[in-house]
Amino acid sequence: MDTRILDFHGKAGTVDWSNEDSVVNYLIQGAELMCGKKQFDKQRSEKLIRAEFNRANNYISMFNHATLQGSEEYWNRLNEVNQPTLIIHGTDDKIWHYKNAGVLIEKIQNTKLITLEGTGHELHFEDWTTIIDGIEKHINEQ
Repeated sequence: MDTRILDFHGKAGTVDWSNEDSVVNYLIQGAELMCGKKQFDKQRSEKLIRAEFNRANNYISMFNHATLQGSEEYWNRLNEVNQPTLIIHGTDDKIWHYKNAGVLIEKIQNTKLITLEGTGHELHFEDWTTIIDGIEKHINEQ
């Protein structure tokens, strides 16, 4: 993981998670950091963050996936996957480096990769057609 992501998440303790503007200001910075080399749409991002904030019962729980534990018995078993697998990965992902896609391709049989040039960890709306078309093709080939 890129150290800029770790540095950014280190600031989470200063956010007032009950205050919409505090949350929005913090998460816009994160969205920009994770968008990769593609154009960052601040207005679109802010609109989404505000909608999520106002819909959520407990907004901070959105981040609890980082604390999940267990299932260690499934680690290092990618070679057991026997279903056709489609990997969609951005070349500018700061959370999971693009090289990870190569590991998945090496370990999982019958794998196809859709590379999203310049895309970060969050999927960019400019890639939606590529993603949807790739998924449709993958499904129809099965």
